[in-house]
Amino acid sequence: MDEAIINPVKGKNDPDLPERIIFSPTLQIAGILLRLNKWKVTRFKRFDITLLAILKDRKGELALVGPGVGAPMACAILEKVIACDGKKIVMVSCCGSLGNGLKVGDFFIPVSGISEEGTSRHYINGNNIPPPDMTIVEALEREFTERGFKIKKGKIWTTDAPYRETRDKVRKFKEDGVMAVDMEFTALCSVAAFRKISFASLMVVSDELHEHKWNPGFSGKEFKGSLKTGCRIVLDAVENII
Repeated sequence: MDEAIINPVKGKNDPDLPERIIFSPTLQIAGILLRLNKWKVTRFKRFDITLLAILKDRKGELALVGPGVGAPMACAILEKVIACDGKKIVMVSCCGSLGNGLKVGDFFIPVSGISEEGTSRHYINGNNIPPPDMTIVEALEREFTERGFKIKKGKIWTTDAPYRETRDKVRKFKEDGVMAVDMEFTALCSVAAFRKISFASLMVVSDELHEHKWNPGFSGKEFKGSLKTGCRIVLDAVENII
């Protein structure tokens, strides 16, 4: 791949980040993670185009970074995180279900993806999206399973255009075994593989996209309850395992 003219760098005012990073695309999830945090927050500040909190647990420091919605913004943030020494990134996010056994409030770990975003192609050759880090995937799955929660894994479709999730696309991807849709995952997998760092994600199903209707669950108790539970378990997983 051709050499880039501009490369991400750690600026003179940028902090040295710990290896462990929790990233959230949305302010809602970042706020939940911060409020649930049982550890000491040692720093909270603006970080490039997003916000940063440095936390301390029994293993040392970790960072909470976000928000950053959509592939281009999320990847710009990830590039800066990597330039500042972040190496193990867990994204906590939400996704839409295409059916195939996923409903609002379910926990989902994507293990492969189809890209309809425009960022991945700048980091990889061809259309084969790199998988997430399976060590982190297995650690997250084990943490949820040991606590008695069902967690599903599968393929996700990442798009830049949430208002162009058409009936034909939903039908086609569902027939191809795709379980969910989001706006960041495949792009972040591509950046992580290119930069040789670890990345995986835990998602909570926020809405359901069927061929003839949309079932938004953003304000429902199933989604809100699962989001808090999922955030709490990810925080524990990052402390205990990752």
